[in-house]
Amino acid sequence: MVVKVSRRPIYKVIRIEKKEVVIAFKSSRFSDLLRFKDICDELVGEVTPAWRSNGVICINVPLDALATNITHRFDEKNLNLIIAIWKKIDPEDQKSARAEESTEKNGEYIEAQTLTHIQEETTEKIHLPAEAAFLFRLLTVADNDVEPDAALFGDAAEACKKDQWEEGIKIISEFVEKYPESKYIEKAFFLLAECYRRLYSDNLSEHFTEVAKNYQNAIQKFPNSVHVPAATLMLANIYSKMKNYYEALAYYNILWRRYKDDEVTPEARFQIGKIYLRINKPEKAASAFQSLAEQYPQTFFGEKSKMEMAKALFNMNRFKKSLSLWTEISESNPVSVYNYPDILMYIGNNYYQLGQYRDARDTLLRAINLHHDVESNHLALARVADTYYELGAKESAYKFYDLVIREYPESDGALISSIRLAGRYQKGDDETILRIPKGGESHQPHLNPYELYEDIIKKYADNPMAQFVMLKIALLQQDDGEYEASINTIKEILKRYPETALEKDILQDSYKGLLKKESEKQNYIAVINYYERDKDILEISNSPEIFLIVGETCRELRLYNSASSMFQMADKFFLEENRPPELLFGLGESFFRAQDQKNAYKLFMDLVRKYPDHKDVPLAYYRIGQILLKEKKYNEAKKNLKIALPSYHKELARGDIVISIAEALKGMEQYKEAIKWLKEAVVLFTKQKSFEDLYDVYIELGELYIKIGDNINAAGILESALKLKEKDGETEQHGVMFRLAGCYQRLKKVEDSLDLLKKISVYQDTLWGKMATEKIKEIDIRRKIRKIGKLRS
Repeated sequence: MVVKVSRRPIYKVIRIEKKEVVIAFKSSRFSDLLRFKDICDELVGEVTPAWRSNGVICINVPLDALATNITHRFDEKNLNLIIAIWKKIDPEDQKSARAEESTEKNGEYIEAQTLTHIQEETTEKIHLPAEAAFLFRLLTVADNDVEPDAALFGDAAEACKKDQWEEGIKIISEFVEKYPESKYIEKAFFLLAECYRRLYSDNLSEHFTEVAKNYQNAIQKFPNSVHVPAATLMLANIYSKMKNYYEALAYYNILWRRYKDDEVTPEARFQIGKIYLRINKPEKAASAFQSLAEQYPQTFFGEKSKMEMAKALFNMNRFKKSLSLWTEISESNPVSVYNYPDILMYIGNNYYQLGQYRDARDTLLRAINLHHDVESNHLALARVADTYYELGAKESAYKFYDLVIREYPESDGALISSIRLAGRYQKGDDETILRIPKGGESHQPHLNPYELYEDIIKKYADNPMAQFVMLKIALLQQDDGEYEASINTIKEILKRYPETALEKDILQDSYKGLLKKESEKQNYIAVINYYERDKDILEISNSPEIFLIVGETCRELRLYNSASSMFQMADKFFLEENRPPELLFGLGESFFRAQDQKNAYKLFMDLVRKYPDHKDVPLAYYRIGQILLKEKKYNEAKKNLKIALPSYHKELARGDIVISIAEALKGMEQYKEAIKWLKEAVVLFTKQKSFEDLYDVYIELGELYIKIGDNINAAGILESALKLKEKDGETEQHGVMFRLAGCYQRLKKVEDSLDLLKKISVYQDTLWGKMATEKIKEIDIRRKIRKIGKLRS
C-alpha cells in the first residue's frame, strides 16, 4: 500500500499484533497526508486514520490474513511511503509474528507501548477519507504566519478540530467580514460550508437549504479552486442523503466529466451506481460500477465497485453467469492445465475481462511458464502487460510491452503492444514511456503518440490491423480538434482499404466537429465550402447532425431555399414524433420564409408543444402569431404574440412583437388598446434611436387616433412623423401630409390644411398630388356654399 504525503514525515511502521499494523506519524497533520492509494493487496482491510491531539497520527491497517514480512521505504522523488506486506503461504511453517524494527533512519522512534496508550485514549475515527482529507486540508495554516488574519483563521481551525462547529461558523463569519482579501479567504468559504454540514448532520432535512447554499456560494465564488471537487462531492452527498437523487446525479456527473483525475472522482462514480440501484435502474448501475472498476481498479471504491456490480448483475438476472464463472475459477482441475494450455489462457483472459487483473496476470504467467513453447505466447505476454497497466504498475507494463516487441517482432502481440504503448502515452499517464526506445532499439525514444502510431504503420503495413492504427491516428487528431487532418487520414484509409467498414462513425464525428467548430466561430462561408467540397461523402452519410449544421448555416446566410433542402435531408432520418427541436425550428423557419405558412405553422406548433424550454421557442411563438395575423385570426394571434413577448431571443426584437400585438388588436377593432401598445413601441424605438421604425409607428398611431376621432392627438403624432423625415424630401411624406391636412380640416384649421394640400398639389404627376387638388376644390366649393348661405340670410 502507498500513503501519499506532501513532505517527508517522521514516521514508524510497527507490527502490533499478528493481523494488525500501525503506521505512526509525528509532527504531522492530515492535510500533509494527502491520501491513501494503491490499497489493492487482498491482505489489507479498510484503512482507518485517526486524529491525535498530541501531535501523533496513527493509521490502523487491519490484515485479513497472517503476514510473513512487512517492509517499508520512502520514495523521495514522488513523496510516497511504500509499505510491502507478504502473505504467509504454508501454514506448517507459521511462526509467531514479531514487531519489525524500522530500518529507516528518518526521525524519532515511537515506542509500541506509547502507541497502545494513544489508541486507548482515542475516541474519534474518520471512516470517510475523502471527508477527512477535505477538512484537514482546509484547516492548514502556515506555521510561520503571524499575521492577524492567520491568527483568526487558526482560531477557527482549532474550533473545528474540537468539533466545535457552531463556534467555527461564528469565527469564520467574522473572518470573512474582517479580512475579505486574506489569502485564507478561499479556504474560509469552503470551511464555512463544511461547518454547516457537520453541525446539522443529524437534522439535515431541517437545514438542507442553508447547508447546500453555503457549498454553492463557495463553488460559485471560487470556481477554479482545488477544493471544488471535494466540495461538489459533499454537496452531491447531501442531496443523495435527502433522496433528491436526480440533483445528486447531476453533481456526481460533473465530477466524473470534469475531474477524472481527482481523488474524489472514484467515490462520485461509485455513488452514481448506488443511486441507480436505488431508483431501480440496474443496467445503468452496472455500467457505472464497471467503468469505475476499469478506470480506478486500485482505489477503495474501485475495488468495492466489483461487489456492487455483482449486485447490479443479480438485479439484471445475470447472477448465475457471474457465479458460474467464479465456480469455474475456484474449482479448475489443477492437473488438466498441464495437458491443455488453452485452459489457462482461457481462464486468464476471462479474469482480465472481469477486471480481476491480478488473477489474470498470475494465471497467464503460469501458462507461459508451463507452456513456454506455445505459439500464442506473444498474445499472453501482451495481456500480462495489460494487467500490470490496469493495476497501476505502469513501468512494469511498459517493460512487458517492450519485451513482446523485441522477442516477437512480427507477431500480432507485438502489434498490440505497440498500439498499447501509443495509447497509454496518448492518455498522458506519465513519462515512463519516454524511456522505452523504439522497438527495443538503443536510439532516441519516441517523443509523441503520432510518431508512435506512424512507426507502427511502417512496421506492420501488411497487417490488417494497420487500418485500426490509422483510425487511432484519426481519433487522436479528432481529440486534438484537428478535424480536417482527421478527415484526410480517414480518406487515406478508404483509399488503402476500400472495403473497410471501420471509418464510418469516426468520419462523421470529424465532419461534425469540423463544421460545428467553424459554425460556432461564425465562419459560415467555410462551412458551406467544406460541404460543397465533400458533399459526395456527406450526402450518403447517415448523420442528420451534419445536415442540421449546414441547414442552420444556410439560414444564417439567408439562403432559405438551400436551408430548406438541408433540413429536409435531415428530416428523413427521424420519425415525425421524434424530430429534434433544431429540425422543427429550422424546417419551420425555412417554410415560413418560402411562404408555406401551413407547414410552417404545424412545425412551430410541434416545437412549442414538445420542447417548451428550447431556445428558439420564443421566436416560434412570434412566427405563429404572424401566421395567424395573415389569416385574420386576431385573437389567437394576440395570445401567441403575448407568450413570445417576455422571452429573449437573439433574432427577436420586443418592438416587433409589440407592433404585431397592436395589429391584432386593430383587427379586433380594439383601437384604444392597440394605441396603448403602439405607445410602448414609441418608447422602445426612441430609446433605441431606431427612427425608421419610429416613423412607421407614428403613422400607424396617427391612423388609429383618426379612427377613434381623436384628431388633436392624431395631428400631433403625424406632425412628429413629418419632423423625423424633414431631410428626406416632401415627396416621401405626401401621404402623411394629406392625412394631417384632413386632421386640420376636422379641427377647423382650414388655412393650415390648405397650406399642406397646396404643397402636395404641386406634384400633379403623383396620386397624392391629384388627390390634394381635388381636396382643395372641395374646400373652395364648401366656402362658396357658406358665402351664398350668408348672403341669402
